[in-house]
Amino acid sequence: MKHRIVCLIITAALAALILSGCGATQPPAEAPDDPTTRVMASFYPIYALTLPVATDVPDLTVGCLTQPQNGCPRRYTLSDWDAAILAAQDGVIIGGRGFETFESALTGLKDEGPALLIAFSGLTLINGGPANDESTHFEGDNPWLFLSVSGAKEIVISLASGLAQLDEAYASAYYANMDATLKRLDELDARMREALSGVPRQPVALLHEGLIYLAEDLGLEVACQVPREPGTDQIGNDLDALLEALDAGGARVALVERQVPMNLCDALEENGYIVCRIDTLMTHAADGDADAYFDIMYDNALSVADALARADEAP
Repeated sequence: MKHRIVCLIITAALAALILSGCGATQPPAEAPDDPTTRVMASFYPIYALTLPVATDVPDLTVGCLTQPQNGCPRRYTLSDWDAAILAAQDGVIIGGRGFETFESALTGLKDEGPALLIAFSGLTLINGGPANDESTHFEGDNPWLFLSVSGAKEIVISLASGLAQLDEAYASAYYANMDATLKRLDELDARMREALSGVPRQPVALLHEGLIYLAEDLGLEVACQVPREPGTDQIGNDLDALLEALDAGGARVALVERQVPMNLCDALEENGYIVCRIDTLMTHAADGDADAYFDIMYDNALSVADALARADEAP
């Protein structure tokens, strides 16, 4: 197994997580002459953007640590088994900048263990204002950069650079894949804009913090943003407050995450809103499909176009 420092590496804090587990089982150690480079991404969107950069690179496996997520990834807690899986990797790729609550368990300055690649390191993120110990995660960096094709291009460059350092023998392959992926992202951007061409524009309301990246990429007019946790329902006073905020914003189209509870969808529609469900790349299982990101984002553009068209036709 290879061990190289790329950015930061797993610390003793991770080892402590493994050792503290009651009955936790470590994966078997690999043979020392195994040429395979094993890389694990934290969440599906990081995995989905890693795949095209890693296409056809010999002796490389790419996995995804977490299962499909309905809620906010920033509430995910690293388990003892997760820690053991990560410890068996050559490289671990995270978004960073607050996207993973367990980032601090993976950072350090030791000379052993998996290399840690932080995809958002040095990239410009939308900021929700100063964060402090009493802040919710709606303040500070907004790490949903991958919901923007322009942001995905920056992430791909970051991933290629990190993987090329981790797996130096195939650096040229990673950079060639990067170039091809950037070209595909440019084509995707053009297709998404074409999907909205000719569609009458209306103000939209965003009910998910990450959708601001998609809205800005598509040139949508954002009337209001309502902070809420992905996958959560709003009832009683919370629902009343949400509807009041939407009413004040004046938008008729509400963009929500794909996994939004049906109760909330029904309430929005009953109050006259056109609901546009957006795939935020959190509800997919890792299947090795290097085309998935491109297909998902294009479908999102089609969903927005359809919602805007329906809003224009509604009385």
